[in-house]
Amino acid sequence: MAVLAVARIFFCDKRVSPKISKNTSTGNRNFFQWCPPIFSLIDPPHIVILDRRFIKRHKYIKGINSINGNVLRIIAIANQKGGSGKTTTAVNLAAALGEKKKKVLLIDLDPQASASGWLGVHEQGPGLLKVFTENRRLGDLIIQTKVNNVSLVPASNWLMSAEKALAGELGAETIFRKQIEELPKEWDYVLVDCAPTLGILTINALCGVKEILIPVEASVLALAGFAQLLHTIDIVTERLNPDLKICGILACRVDRRTTHALEVMKRLKDKFGNVFINIPVRENVRLKECPSFEQPITEYDTRSAGAEDYRAIAKTIIRQNRNQ
Repeated sequence: MAVLAVARIFFCDKRVSPKISKNTSTGNRNFFQWCPPIFSLIDPPHIVILDRRFIKRHKYIKGINSINGNVLRIIAIANQKGGSGKTTTAVNLAAALGEKKKKVLLIDLDPQASASGWLGVHEQGPGLLKVFTENRRLGDLIIQTKVNNVSLVPASNWLMSAEKALAGELGAETIFRKQIEELPKEWDYVLVDCAPTLGILTINALCGVKEILIPVEASVLALAGFAQLLHTIDIVTERLNPDLKICGILACRVDRRTTHALEVMKRLKDKFGNVFINIPVRENVRLKECPSFEQPITEYDTRSAGAEDYRAIAKTIIRQNRNQ
């Protein structure tokens, strides 16, 4: 029901009866021309945050206008929905920035440790968990990867116990912020690959960073998670981290052959303006293959569509600094 509610809010301005597309030769319905009557029965709670009034009211929607080009940028890459391209974006954006001679620290805050495995770093024990439970220094866990200019704080499945370990802990949501503040100032970018949930680890990331990059799968079914994340960001900015800004919304897994994907992109751009990064990450077989070879797409197939896309996104992120 929540997914349908998001679809209703995102793509329909009025409650209308279903209409068949003029393309009678195929007999296909154009999803974006109609809203199922079931929407008239739904009164979604927080999902209504995607309304235009919300976008105008919240300053973090215009986050890229407040970036200081002379300081370290700390960016969380987050979306609570799995399969949105979050880890793919974290790893390949880090590699593309590294190609541009930018020093990048990638922090894997996902218990699945997908980003760590992608970069050839496997089971590392409870190191990152001890950062949260025993006040171990985050800087002690940094290792250099095989990718030029990219360092890594690896994760492991030990992080799965963080929720239980921190339950009832006073100020648990600020642990990561304190650790970030103590990091050496030797990187141009710190990217944080968040868990695909809105648990204590993701809240810690949102409290500790200044910016958030949101990958969104170009599908209406992905928008429910996107709406929930925006609601969480709203709460975090009001109560815990007023400096948090959205530096970009990125459409991933885009199949340009489908009208549906293109319409999702168009609606995102219409609603979020220049915060939407108008560089789609195209659906690409090479992007799916490269984790098996423990290489980012920029090294695995330097001329692929995926490599081109993430290099272009890296240029956009760098340009945000220069425009200030």
